[in-house]
Amino acid sequence: QIITSLPEALRVLTSPADTGAVTIALPEDVQTEAFNFPADLFLERMWRIPRARPDAGALTRAAAWIRSAQRPLIIAGGGVHYSDATAALAAFVDLTGIPVAETMAGKGALRFDNAGCLGAVGATGTSAAVEVARDADLVIGIGTRYSDFTTASKTLFADPNVRFININVAEFEIGRAHV
Repeated sequence: QIITSLPEALRVLTSPADTGAVTIALPEDVQTEAFNFPADLFLERMWRIPRARPDAGALTRAAAWIRSAQRPLIIAGGGVHYSDATAALAAFVDLTGIPVAETMAGKGALRFDNAGCLGAVGATGTSAAVEVARDADLVIGIGTRYSDFTTASKTLFADPNVRFININVAEFEIGRAHV
């Protein structure tokens, strides 16, 4: 089974959506056995990571929501770093003036000395980030999974009409209007 398990472990480790810890456990009685693995198993491999393109309708809807928002907020997660998108985030913030709150994994996605940086958000967040998040009518999540800490156990966003735009490789639903 290790012949199929090793490539699958590497697939998970290199997948932007499925990435996570990988464990390959070998039972103690097998650890003393010898096996002639095929040489191809040990060849160098190139892992290509596909970049999905956004839906045109979702982009149009997102742009309209951003234009109409009165109190938008960006929540920058670790995906900003993983995607090497810190410069793009800074340019977007400079262009729009939308403030940025960070998840723990997103710390530093926007430089601390940028006027739009509110610091950490959620249960362990700064008072500025928490206050802006509480009143936000639009939350743009970039590379975040909206963890329990980030959302203060889903109590953070108090506007009953808050909408979410989620820019993330993994699909998920957080329970309110979203693009």
